[in-house]
Amino acid sequence: MNRTVKIALALLLMMPCILNAAPRMGAGARADMVSSGFEFRFWFPAESGTRGFVAPQAIGFYAGSTTDAYYFYNVGLRGGVMFRSENWISPIADVSVGYGDYDSENRHLGARAAIGISVAPFQYSPESTIGFLKKLAGLRFEFDSGLIFRRDNSSYSNGTFESLYTDILLPDFGAGFVFNW
Repeated sequence: MNRTVKIALALLLMMPCILNAAPRMGAGARADMVSSGFEFRFWFPAESGTRGFVAPQAIGFYAGSTTDAYYFYNVGLRGGVMFRSENWISPIADVSVGYGDYDSENRHLGARAAIGISVAPFQYSPESTIGFLKKLAGLRFEFDSGLIFRRDNSSYSNGTFESLYTDILLPDFGAGFVFNW
């Protein structure tokens, strides 16, 4: 048997063990003034009842014509801790950084520290009453507030800076959802 086929077969047979031992993952989206966008979340266990996470985020849009090209994108990285993660209401604390660009005329770079709550409304739904809601047990909604430090640059199309300013906001608000598996 070919060596490549043997390796592929061994990996296929080991896949249930690998998936069982792998950390939990999630996907969702959130909105705040620093690191908004679609999110892919990696969970890892911390102390008992606590889980940590790392979540890269990104969103992008591009539209163009023969004379003009418009685009918007935002990339960010968020990390945090969820306490009592097995409860349907859990406290959450996170720190994030993000960069956004709108057509190279308006750019921002920022950092954010926040605390809030995460709610899993379908986590304990009775299967006998509404069976399909049990499949939504991994869905969590998050609401938080925190402190933002953000630098904004605005310029003309030719690249000369029109304004450069720094914002420190307290409190700000963020919201999002994530589906975990």
